[in-house]
Amino acid sequence: GIFPGVERLKILNKSQIVDSFQQSDVIQKYKSVIMHIDMDCFFVSVGLRKRADLREFPVAVTHAKASGEKSSSHRTGVDRKAEFDLYKIRREEKCKGKNQQSDEKPWSDWAEAINEHDSMSEIASCNYEARKYGLKNGMFMGQALKLCPNLKTIPYDFDGYKEVAYCLYDTVSSYTVDIEAVSCDEMFVDCTSLLNSTGTSPLQFASMLRTEIKDKTGCPCSTGFGSNRLQARLATKRAKPDGQYYLEQADVQAFMSDIKVSDLPGVGRSTSYKLSSMGLQTCFDLQQVSLSKLQAEFGVKSGEALYKHCRGEDTKKLVFGQVRKSVSAEVNYGIRFKNQGEADTFLEELSREVHNRLQEVSMKTRLVTLKLMIKAKDAPVESAKFLGHGVCDHVSRSSPMQAATSDLDTITREVKSLNRQLNVDPTELRGIGIQLTRLESEKVMRPVGSALDKFLQPKKTDTVAEAKREKQVSVGTNQDGNISSSSSMDQFFTAKKHVPNRSRVKLKDPLRPAEIDKDVLEALPEDIRREVMEEYGLRAEETTSADGQKDSDKPMQYDCGVNLSQIDLQVLDELPLEIKKEIQSSLNTNQRNASNKTEKASVAASDCQGPKLDGSLPPSEVRTLIKAWTASEDSPQSCDVEMLADYLQGLVATRQLVSLDVCISCLHRSIEKKHNKVWQEAYHSVVTSVQQIMVAVYGLRLRIPCTFSGS
Repeated sequence: GIFPGVERLKILNKSQIVDSFQQSDVIQKYKSVIMHIDMDCFFVSVGLRKRADLREFPVAVTHAKASGEKSSSHRTGVDRKAEFDLYKIRREEKCKGKNQQSDEKPWSDWAEAINEHDSMSEIASCNYEARKYGLKNGMFMGQALKLCPNLKTIPYDFDGYKEVAYCLYDTVSSYTVDIEAVSCDEMFVDCTSLLNSTGTSPLQFASMLRTEIKDKTGCPCSTGFGSNRLQARLATKRAKPDGQYYLEQADVQAFMSDIKVSDLPGVGRSTSYKLSSMGLQTCFDLQQVSLSKLQAEFGVKSGEALYKHCRGEDTKKLVFGQVRKSVSAEVNYGIRFKNQGEADTFLEELSREVHNRLQEVSMKTRLVTLKLMIKAKDAPVESAKFLGHGVCDHVSRSSPMQAATSDLDTITREVKSLNRQLNVDPTELRGIGIQLTRLESEKVMRPVGSALDKFLQPKKTDTVAEAKREKQVSVGTNQDGNISSSSSMDQFFTAKKHVPNRSRVKLKDPLRPAEIDKDVLEALPEDIRREVMEEYGLRAEETTSADGQKDSDKPMQYDCGVNLSQIDLQVLDELPLEIKKEIQSSLNTNQRNASNKTEKASVAASDCQGPKLDGSLPPSEVRTLIKAWTASEDSPQSCDVEMLADYLQGLVATRQLVSLDVCISCLHRSIEKKHNKVWQEAYHSVVTSVQQIMVAVYGLRLRIPCTFSGS
């Protein structure tokens, strides 16, 4: 494609309007140049576009006024000291649970700096003038006003944030699309090809780009360049505010020596405190520690990351075409319900919001998760922050969908069902979130050419038999011999497990009762359900069972298929007594009916097919596929792993645990023979996905082999 920015860069070079010290860089060819660009004090910068009179003052973006909010001491049920003490206890318990250490001094200083009359409204962003007084993003207004009495506050400007963010990305993409988005005001850009093709140096490009962004948005930004993303981000930190910096390879060692270990990616409070207790403050200090010692102290992966990062090494590549993993909406402020009716109304409104967000990205979901924040048992009735959530317990529950959906009514129904299952007193709710995951695009087809594709070809059918089958279903077909898809209910006559990105398979057989999803049928509006039943009735007349009884006269049956050997007994023992009794009762029923089910297995297999990897393979054939796949590949492709995981999750959703156990056991045996860590990691990824759905459907984890010999 044509990039207008590239043409502007070429014109810049031809005009020779560059400084003499930059001329020597023009002919240089770069091996790797990564740019990190970050808007300076984004929220404040956008807000000050309309308040130029405040540019020289310390400014913060917050909901509260500079004078502070009404004292919490006048509100019933507020006890700041008790709330802060409870926060501290939970913080200590969290650290102990993770076997971590943390410096409690900052916490103590923060808690002691807030009294009964101070505002607890948070500062979303503050400019550099305010930071000179010690203000930080996330600080409470009460504490901030003590440090900076002349602090000016401005409100949020969400429309402005969106406008500037779009302008930022449009401007950068006029030069290149090799962009990894980090947030609305921050990104990584691979400039290697751009600089080499235009003969431009990193600093020339930065100067031109930053000027263009400032002219268009009225907001300053800073840029940093390095040979990898770590160096680029640290260079930006050096460039701020409103500057640019290029970390050349020859200067990396000296540059990294002065960097604080707390500035390295992945180093949080706990790790920073532990490094400090070891006498390690800077990257130079960290460079003196051996890899083996770091791995012994922080684990294999974290230790290796620290060892490389303190030397400026980062092998993580930029991800240009990031795929959205989830769509969510959460509210944890102002949640105060008087009864269940108010809670249900809010759940409907939040479902509508997350549904709108799902439609905006043209996706469907297979897993709905409800997250709740519940007022802690020992927490004060009202939080110190006005209408804040206070100290809370967090609970969540997920529900897998039998088919990917973007239907508002379906999502709302699942959310309400999950809320009923959690059975929380609505008056105790302080936060609600809905998350949609396992997303599928409504447009994109499954990538072809993966290793599994060659094993997923539909079997050839006998031409004579095929002709007979087509003859039998001639009623209701179009001129091409395919069943017409004009009926509004055709979409409901699909296999219970939908594999994402699969080419649509044309049906040639009349539908059988077991192929109709009873839950979906019952959830349909009355008029559509009647249409479905009428359509099914017409087709049911053409096929009868072996005993002469019409399939439509037989009740549909569903089998959980759970037996005692598949249940994790340790988890079972930890369950409440009433739940344990219910599960044991279900197991006894299954065992009593086992013999009857075995006799009918052959008939049931033909009438009730579960998810298929490509629409043609039943679970009984997947073992052969797994063996062939693992034997033919040195390492698995991620798309193949996701495809298999999706199939196995479908077996859980359709309650075919026997088939699931057979497939996973086969996968484990096949991978164990390879003695390959990459394959073993793929196996663990598949098992993790399966266990998540097991917990969501049954509340239990399946007993699955998790280790490999020699590993």
